[in-house]
Order: sequence, then C-alpha cells, then structure tokens
Amino acid sequence: MTKTRYFAEMIELHEAALDDAARKARVTLIAPGWSKNGRYYAAPTLKAAAGLFEGVRAYRDHPGKADASNRPERSVVDLVGVYENVTVGNTGAIEADLIVEDEAIWSKVKFAAAHPGYLGMSINALGVTASGEAEGRKGLIVE
Repeated sequence: MTKTRYFAEMIELHEAALDDAARKARVTLIAPGWSKNGRYYAAPTLKAAAGLFEGVRAYRDHPGKADASNRPERSVVDLVGVYENVTVGNTGAIEADLIVEDEAIWSKVKFAAAHPGYLGMSINALGVTASGEAEGRKGLIVE
C-alpha cells in the first residue's frame, strides 16, 4: 500500500566545497540508501527527482507542526538562499550549489564546513512511500 507523506532528511555539511566570494557551497541534499529517519531512497528514484530541486528556496530550520497549517508558505524571515546547478553525483546523491544571501547564515555555513556535525542540510518534502525491503532491511521505501 502506498501513502503520500511529508518527510525531512538530514545530511551533514562537512563535505561542502565553498566559494566565499560568491557565498556558494556545493552541498549534498540527499543520498541513496537508508536515511537517518529510516526511509529508503533508491538511486534511480533520486536521479528521477533531481530536477525538482533546481531553483528551490533554502530555509533555515524546519517548520513546526503548527506552521504547516498556520503558515505553510513559510516566512521570508527564514529564507536564506536558493539551490542551483542540481546534479546527481557519482554516488547517486543529489548535489547542488547553495547560494546564500544572508551574511550571518554564510558565516555558519563556513564554520559548519570546517566542523563536522555542527550544522546540517536537510530536505523537507512531500513524497509517496510504500512498505518494502531494501538492502536486507524492511521499512518505508520512497517511490
């Protein structure tokens, strides 16, 4: 049985390549395999979805449960940049340039790139899942 769900997934920033003058960081948005939240993303699924991330706005923090109903469009106060040049890397991960417009956030991105685990990137998305098995493990498979 398939089900449409909201989900968020986190990736650490330690692999970011930085361009300080352009306030641009090459980041991994999501990688194939089992996520920290227990969902499985197959490489072909990510490859098919990569184009959906082009030009998507980047926000700080995830919205709370109340925000989903009270302000689903998100606040401009939380807007920090945009994702461009989205590609699928050699590992099957979706990668993008994060262009950061806010100097204070850029400072945090630079610090995080030098200090693994300090800050992470994550997606907040709507997708279809089904119960299944992958790599010897049962759970939700993102379709």
